[in-house]
Amino acid sequence: MTGKISVAISNLKNRNEMEWTYVHEIINPFFLKHNDQNWTDKIDHDSSEFTFVALQKYENSDEQIPFHFQKPDNFDKIEAINIVGLYQLIFRGSLRKQYHDYEILNAKLLDLLRKEYKMK
Repeated sequence: MTGKISVAISNLKNRNEMEWTYVHEIINPFFLKHNDQNWTDKIDHDSSEFTFVALQKYENSDEQIPFHFQKPDNFDKIEAINIVGLYQLIFRGSLRKQYHDYEILNAKLLDLLRKEYKMK
Protein backbone atom coordinates (compact mmCIF):
# COMPACT_ATOMS: atom_id res chain seq x y z
CA MET A 1 0.00 0.00 0.00
CA THR A 2 2.76 2.47 0.86
CA GLY A 3 4.42 1.72 -2.48
CA LYS A 4 1.21 2.60 -4.33
CA ILE A 5 0.77 5.82 -2.38
CA SER A 6 4.40 6.75 -3.09
CA VAL A 7 3.73 6.31 -6.80
CA ALA A 8 0.56 8.42 -6.50
CA ILE A 9 2.52 11.18 -4.75
CA SER A 10 5.19 11.05 -7.43
CA ASN A 11 2.51 11.32 -10.12
CA LEU A 12 1.05 14.34 -8.33
CA LYS A 13 4.46 16.00 -8.17
CA ASN A 14 4.98 15.40 -11.90
CA ARG A 15 1.56 16.81 -12.71
CA ASN A 16 2.16 19.85 -10.50
CA GLU A 17 5.44 20.42 -12.33
CA MET A 18 3.57 20.29 -15.65
CA GLU A 19 1.04 22.87 -14.40
CA TRP A 20 3.79 25.11 -13.02
CA THR A 21 5.72 24.95 -16.31
CA TYR A 22 2.61 25.83 -18.34
CA VAL A 23 1.80 28.78 -16.11
CA HIS A 24 5.35 30.14 -16.18
CA GLU A 25 6.12 29.51 -19.85
CA ILE A 26 2.73 30.20 -21.47
CA ILE A 27 0.27 32.03 -19.22
CA ASN A 28 2.61 34.48 -17.48
CA PRO A 29 4.20 35.82 -20.69
CA PHE A 30 0.73 36.26 -22.23
CA PHE A 31 -0.46 37.99 -19.05
CA LEU A 32 2.58 40.29 -18.97
CA LYS A 33 1.95 41.29 -22.57
CA HIS A 34 -1.75 42.13 -22.20
CA ASN A 35 -2.51 42.83 -18.52
CA ASP A 36 -3.92 46.18 -17.38
CA GLN A 37 -2.09 46.64 -14.08
CA ASN A 38 -3.91 49.94 -13.50
CA TRP A 39 -7.17 47.97 -13.35
CA THR A 40 -5.74 45.58 -10.74
CA ASP A 41 -4.37 48.49 -8.71
CA LYS A 42 -7.83 50.10 -8.68
CA ILE A 43 -9.52 46.81 -7.70
CA ASP A 44 -7.20 46.02 -4.78
CA HIS A 45 -6.59 49.66 -3.82
CA ASP A 46 -2.88 49.58 -4.73
CA SER A 47 -2.36 46.24 -2.96
CA SER A 48 -3.83 47.38 0.34
CA GLU A 49 -6.30 44.48 0.02
CA PHE A 50 -5.62 40.87 -0.95
CA THR A 51 -6.41 40.80 -4.67
CA PHE A 52 -8.74 37.78 -4.58
CA VAL A 53 -10.76 39.26 -1.70
CA ALA A 54 -10.91 42.60 -3.52
CA LEU A 55 -12.06 40.84 -6.72
CA GLN A 56 -14.86 39.12 -4.83
CA LYS A 57 -16.00 42.46 -3.39
CA TYR A 58 -15.83 44.02 -6.86
CA GLU A 59 -17.88 41.20 -8.40
CA ASN A 60 -20.59 41.74 -5.79
CA SER A 61 -20.65 45.52 -6.20
CA ASP A 62 -22.15 47.86 -8.79
CA GLU A 63 -18.77 49.51 -9.37
CA GLN A 64 -17.55 49.64 -12.98
CA ILE A 65 -13.81 49.83 -13.64
CA PRO A 66 -12.92 49.47 -17.33
CA PHE A 67 -10.17 47.00 -18.23
CA HIS A 68 -7.90 47.96 -21.12
CA PHE A 69 -5.82 45.30 -22.84
CA GLN A 70 -2.24 46.31 -23.32
CA LYS A 71 -1.08 46.00 -26.93
CA PRO A 72 -4.57 45.21 -28.26
CA ASP A 73 -3.19 45.18 -31.82
CA ASN A 74 -1.16 42.10 -30.81
CA PHE A 75 -4.03 40.40 -28.97
CA ASP A 76 -5.16 37.14 -30.55
CA LYS A 77 -8.53 36.05 -29.16
CA ILE A 78 -8.19 32.49 -30.48
CA GLU A 79 -4.77 32.17 -28.84
CA ALA A 80 -6.19 33.43 -25.52
CA ILE A 81 -9.08 30.96 -25.68
CA ASN A 82 -6.69 28.12 -26.51
CA ILE A 83 -4.30 29.05 -23.68
CA VAL A 84 -7.14 28.99 -21.16
CA GLY A 85 -8.68 25.86 -22.69
CA LEU A 86 -5.45 23.88 -22.55
CA TYR A 87 -4.83 24.96 -18.97
CA GLN A 88 -8.34 23.80 -18.05
CA LEU A 89 -7.62 20.40 -19.63
CA ILE A 90 -4.32 20.07 -17.77
CA PHE A 91 -5.86 21.13 -14.46
CA ARG A 92 -8.96 18.94 -14.88
CA GLY A 93 -6.74 15.98 -15.70
CA SER A 94 -4.78 16.54 -12.51
CA LEU A 95 -7.94 16.69 -10.42
CA ARG A 96 -9.72 13.77 -12.04
CA LYS A 97 -6.78 11.40 -12.27
CA GLN A 98 -3.78 12.15 -10.06
CA TYR A 99 -5.59 13.76 -7.11
CA HIS A 100 -8.43 11.25 -7.34
CA ASP A 101 -6.03 8.28 -7.32
CA TYR A 102 -4.15 9.76 -4.37
CA GLU A 103 -7.35 10.39 -2.38
CA ILE A 104 -8.52 6.79 -2.85
CA LEU A 105 -5.17 5.31 -1.83
CA ASN A 106 -4.84 7.72 1.08
CA ALA A 107 -8.29 6.75 2.37
CA LYS A 108 -7.41 3.04 2.13
CA LEU A 109 -4.12 3.56 3.94
CA LEU A 110 -5.80 5.56 6.70
CA ASP A 111 -8.42 2.85 7.06
CA LEU A 112 -5.72 0.17 7.39
CA LEU A 113 -3.80 2.25 9.94
CA ARG A 114 -6.93 2.88 11.98
CA LYS A 115 -7.72 -0.84 12.04
CA GLU A 116 -4.14 -1.80 12.89
CA TYR A 117 -3.84 0.72 15.72
CA LYS A 118 -7.50 0.46 16.79
CA MET A 119 -8.25 4.11 16.18
CA LYS A 120 -11.49 5.71 15.07
